[in-house]
Amino acid sequence: MNILGLNISRSKAPSESHTVQLRPNNGQGPYTAGFRKFIAQKLDPTFFEFMREAIPVMDTAIWRLVSLDGHLVVKGNKAALVEEIQEWMDNVQVNDFQTGMHAFHQNLTNEGFEQGFAIGEFIPNKQRNDIVGLKVADSKFIRFNRKPNLLEILQRADGDQDWRVLKMDPLLYWSIHNENQNPYGTPLFRSCEFMAQTLATMHNSLANVWERFGDPSYSVVYKTSKKDGTNHQERRDAMVTDLNDAVRAKRAGKSADFVHAIDTNSEIEIKIIGAEGKILNLEVPARHVLEQIVAKSTLPAWMLGMHWSTTERLSVMESEMVLADAKTRQSAKLPMFNRTVSTLLQMRGRTWKKGDWWLEFEQVNLHDIEKQARARFLNAQADMMGADPVATDTTQKKEAQFVGKKL
Repeated sequence: MNILGLNISRSKAPSESHTVQLRPNNGQGPYTAGFRKFIAQKLDPTFFEFMREAIPVMDTAIWRLVSLDGHLVVKGNKAALVEEIQEWMDNVQVNDFQTGMHAFHQNLTNEGFEQGFAIGEFIPNKQRNDIVGLKVADSKFIRFNRKPNLLEILQRADGDQDWRVLKMDPLLYWSIHNENQNPYGTPLFRSCEFMAQTLATMHNSLANVWERFGDPSYSVVYKTSKKDGTNHQERRDAMVTDLNDAVRAKRAGKSADFVHAIDTNSEIEIKIIGAEGKILNLEVPARHVLEQIVAKSTLPAWMLGMHWSTTERLSVMESEMVLADAKTRQSAKLPMFNRTVSTLLQMRGRTWKKGDWWLEFEQVNLHDIEKQARARFLNAQADMMGADPVATDTTQKKEAQFVGKKL
């Protein structure tokens, strides 16, 4: 229709036959609610514990770092004092049911990696002449309160209505990646929240795929015509019953078939629902996300069970970096353990001088024993080559043979 030079056409009303299917937004499966609680730039201690539960590689990385930090040993020139300290370290009660300084070290380190800091406590007896226990607090229930001249540490335990101030003397504190004067430290996997959510989404989608396609649903199409009669409902029910019987027999490990006699105007077609669907490739994007998480853990991928291609030389360099990181953490924790042992000896009335005892960490060995032996042999040869020129060639040969047999 043309009115005043304008072309006006009447269009049909929009069709109301289409429908929209809404599905719940649970992209991470059972972990969706936990990830929804995350707010960027907000520290939520319960979230980092939840993230370890949702992503197994994060939990594995923390426990692997705990193992790499080694264990404490006591050495010294005064045998009686060393034996007394070692006996206490082996038998001191830790928390409710654990025993030994190594258990305390594990719990403290685990809590520090997860939450960014850890608070421990040594417990004196009533006479205050011995330390009878060690405890590690749940960092989620610890709060710091900065005052003009001091920093208070507060805790809210079971049954507490409010935060209570803790006495500072028996407390032991360790943290990682402190930022300025922030006593809360930085959790190991901070900045991996989005990556963890993405990886959980991938895992949930993979589970959905196998739930839909792994146990296939069958679609049975029975094509017929009015010439075949009016008992179509009865025929359909019979086919459904026979198909279910065949599927149950297959699951029981038996062979089963179903047969129907139809006329020339009928046709039965059986398909697996979803068998022709395209499944997204998971390997490449999942590895990209995992690389970010592994990089944040400071561990090489092969230590977490991911055997990505790497050269032998690269793995040696990675081992060196891992040991260097562990040694740095050990140096940070050593003064805390020295103070604990010193307090124990003072309570017991012991006296000592420098060199009578000291604590050190037993280092984890990540290197090839054969290569270490070969290196020691070459070092011994180099030392002999640079020895006093007065020494005779015969003496040098005998020393070299002796070193070679010993190695």
